[in-house]
Amino acid sequence: MTEREIAASLTALRDTVEGLERGLRKMLDIEETHSEMLRRLLIAAAEPEKDEQELNQLIKQLIATLNIQSDAIMQLRGDINGLADTIGTGVATAVRRVLSEG
Repeated sequence: MTEREIAASLTALRDTVEGLERGLRKMLDIEETHSEMLRRLLIAAAEPEKDEQELNQLIKQLIATLNIQSDAIMQLRGDINGLADTIGTGVATAVRRVLSEG
């Protein structure tokens, strides 16, 4: 494997790891929003004199947030699957190179 190929493999690996990091950060942000919405939902549900419209709006927001979170998880799953291939290819190539030089 040439230096250029090794550099390309490392760049691909770095890009994949950065993608995973972005995905995890996004999931944490969504989780924080989800927790706040759930807190508000529980407060609204505990106060029966509250307007049902507010409770319905909170439920809709919670569902929308859960859908966004599900999409983020699916994207992260794809990134993780790609990472395994990238690492495997990089390691196999490096081993072949070392064995051919040795």
